[in-house]
Amino acid sequence: MNQLPNQPPNAFNVNEPQNPNVLNIPEQEVSSSSGVANSESGHTPASGKIIKDIKRIYIILLVIGLIVGGVVSLGIVTLLNKVDTIDIPARVDEKTQ
Repeated sequence: MNQLPNQPPNAFNVNEPQNPNVLNIPEQEVSSSSGVANSESGHTPASGKIIKDIKRIYIILLVIGLIVGGVVSLGIVTLLNKVDTIDIPARVDEKTQ
């Protein structure tokens, strides 16, 4: 496809090679925003701290959810006991009706 030099590239043309620097972003920002760290191990100290924080938040939310679920279930069982809906219903003879 022939384009004029001042025309933006066609984003819907699948045959045209993709250029990540279409928006004229400096190379450092392009490489850091892609999620790949520049260190050899792939993890920077900052990303390790973020992962630790996310794990800690996940565990805290899990524990809070379990506690709230336990309290709600105990409340429901107590309510059902007060209303006597848990007991086995009494038998009714069909002959007397």
